[in-house]
Amino acid sequence: MKTKVLQEYNMFFVLLVLFLGFSIISPVFRDLENFRNLLNQQSTLGIATIGMAVVILSGGIDLSVGSVMALAGVYYSNLIRGNLFTYMPDFMKVYEEAGKVAPVFPEPLSLCFVVGTVSLLGVVTGTVVAKLQAPPFVVTVGTMILARGIAYSMTSGQPIFSVPDYIVKAGFTNILGIPVLTTIWFLLVILFWLFLKYFPLGRDLYVVGGNFEAARFVGINITRTIIFSYWLSSFLSAFAGILLVGRMASADPRVGSVTALDAIAASVIGGFSLSGGRGNLINTVGGVLLIGLLTNILSILRVEFYTQQAIKGLTIILIVAIRSMSEKKSNY
Repeated sequence: MKTKVLQEYNMFFVLLVLFLGFSIISPVFRDLENFRNLLNQQSTLGIATIGMAVVILSGGIDLSVGSVMALAGVYYSNLIRGNLFTYMPDFMKVYEEAGKVAPVFPEPLSLCFVVGTVSLLGVVTGTVVAKLQAPPFVVTVGTMILARGIAYSMTSGQPIFSVPDYIVKAGFTNILGIPVLTTIWFLLVILFWLFLKYFPLGRDLYVVGGNFEAARFVGINITRTIIFSYWLSSFLSAFAGILLVGRMASADPRVGSVTALDAIAASVIGGFSLSGGRGNLINTVGGVLLIGLLTNILSILRVEFYTQQAIKGLTIILIVAIRSMSEKKSNY
């Protein structure tokens, strides 16, 4: 039993070893404020990774999460400035209206409206994948381009600096020493871990991803299950996009360009199989933090950005390879 638990959560042992090693290398790294910033920076990726992991669990993939985050942030900031929708506004007008706050809806109704509206992209994506049996990779690339295009069109490609105070405070406030965004992330991980473990729809995701024909044979509504997974991914990505607006104190249509790749990497590092049907949501926390730890220590050591990317990529490959070999040995 102990061996099984250790194997299930060995990602956190790897994190502990890396944390202790990096702490010896750099006094700056082990500073409490640095670790708090690391948690805060990774929180929005962590929330988006929950949705990505659920899609992967169902046997799919979602490359649109970063674009959905950008679109949600831009749309939210437009609502805060009093615009229900804008299309290619005058280039200078974006800057002239910086700081203008005249919400279309009372807060936090604007947040709910944007998350609900933008998450419909996931419903469309899931419907095309489930009903037409279209390749998820291609469909979500289309959704990615669509969402990013709308985000750029709503702002003429410029960032928006109209953000309500309570969103900014959420991005920078700590409660009992823990960032608010991190608390939200951890609570969502626990909530959806319980959902996947104990709710019928959550368990259906494992069956659909693990054996499509078996799921059909036992009467699982496959279409509903797949649509739900893509809707949830867009829903959580949109929510994360608005929280990111608070942390950046602005909405930028360019954000999230590599979020989908990071979310996929975090899910796979955390033990989710890209073939579907296997994974523990708690372990995505380890995957997200590992990516953050690597970026953090390399930045502290002043490693050049492009070299950082190469080191991160190599590290991810090694960890996934080691995990795969470990899983194969345990199956024999």
